Amino acid sequence: MRSSRSSEAGGRAPPEFALPVWLQHAGDAWMLSLAVQPGAPRTATAGDFDGCLKLKVHAPPIEGRANEAIIDWAARQLGLPRSALALVAGERSRRKRLRIQCALDAKTIVERLQTDR
Repeated sequence: MRSSRSSEAGGRAPPEFALPVWLQHAGDAWMLSLAVQPGAPRTATAGDFDGCLKLKVHAPPIEGRANEAIIDWAARQLGLPRSALALVAGERSRRKRLRIQCALDAKTIVERLQTDR
């Protein structure tokens, strides 16, 4: 007699979570690669773009406002304090690297970043 669990899944194990290329584990932190489009109507993700998570940011790229908006957005999405996040590359570029110091697993991070909050 077959178990109900194997018959529901067709006898196969569920697929494992695939880490997106734009999120890497770096020691005790996560590194997030972003492709940023400043001056958008609202701040939201727009899928994958060239190995990065594309983020449309409402703030303009003037006097670091877009960078601050990125950190605010990521902290809100992840439910973390701003102090857990740091922009480590791309201060004056549309390509940015954000360090996320947290104990969250990859699947939770991806789900929270891709859900509007």
